[in-house]
Amino acid sequence: MEQKLRLPHFTISFFAIVLGLSGLALTVVKISELYPVLHQTGIWATGFSLAVFAVVFFFYLLRIFKYPQEVKKEFFHPVKMNFFPLLAKIFLVHSVIFLSIDKQTSFVFWILGVIVQTVFIFAILSVWIRHTRFEIHHMNPAWFMPVVGAIMIPITGVEHAPKEISWFFFAIGVVLWLALFTIVFYRMIFHSPIADKLLPTLFILFAPPAIGFISYYKLTGGLDAFGSILYYFALFLMILVFLQVKLFSKISFFLSWWAYSFPLAAISVATVLMYRLTNLPFFQILFFVLAGLLVLIVLFLMIKTTREVIKKSLCIEEKEEKA
Repeated sequence: MEQKLRLPHFTISFFAIVLGLSGLALTVVKISELYPVLHQTGIWATGFSLAVFAVVFFFYLLRIFKYPQEVKKEFFHPVKMNFFPLLAKIFLVHSVIFLSIDKQTSFVFWILGVIVQTVFIFAILSVWIRHTRFEIHHMNPAWFMPVVGAIMIPITGVEHAPKEISWFFFAIGVVLWLALFTIVFYRMIFHSPIADKLLPTLFILFAPPAIGFISYYKLTGGLDAFGSILYYFALFLMILVFLQVKLFSKISFFLSWWAYSFPLAAISVATVLMYRLTNLPFFQILFFVLAGLLVLIVLFLMIKTTREVIKKSLCIEEKEEKA
């Protein structure tokens, strides 16, 4: 009976846990490329992220079949709807991980990611266009998520399909990110503060330019002015967000805390790429600092989430609040 009561509240945000673990697995794989002795660790991290994904996907699929109205209500929620494309990003991250392991598996993950991303970006943007109830206080960095997946597609897309397909998605992602970034900053400066529950989404601010830098390199094959702008702007936003540490330390635990993880993975991978392109020791040091921080944060989040599961404080009915 208790499971039935909790299943309706198994929200789409649980996929943020999987994305965070996938980002960690990708970072470990990138470290193992510098230090092959850690190759097996990367395999274990990838296997663990896929196992957690299978569990989360199973329960959410069960929720879809048993409580379709709850899922529909979630999809049309001004904040929660933006978490649905997490599924596409999970597929795309694993496409990157498997590219050097098994290209066919990488392709399968990539094509799944492209399909899911395409469906959700058109579906969600259509809702944005036709909505009658969204207000400026609903806007927060989580609104970037429907477009970030489009920016990710070229990372392995250049290996699996004609390059023009990757340029198509890259253009969509970058232009929409710039538009949304402007609105988010306007909202943060001139309107009420973002609710505590959504403060961790500030980390998402630096994910799009970091991923954009990687994708742009894959598309062009070199480091030029625009690529440098993307990377350094991501670095600036990361520093800006880190300076708000006192703000983050005061909030209670929510699943949104997992928003700390994937953006850190994105900037870590972007930094190791910058090191390979410039051969400057600064970027190598920065990469290991960021990767170490990512490992600590993910371990902390896993412990914290496990404790909340044991306390049965997750999957409970939420009170509606302003974003």
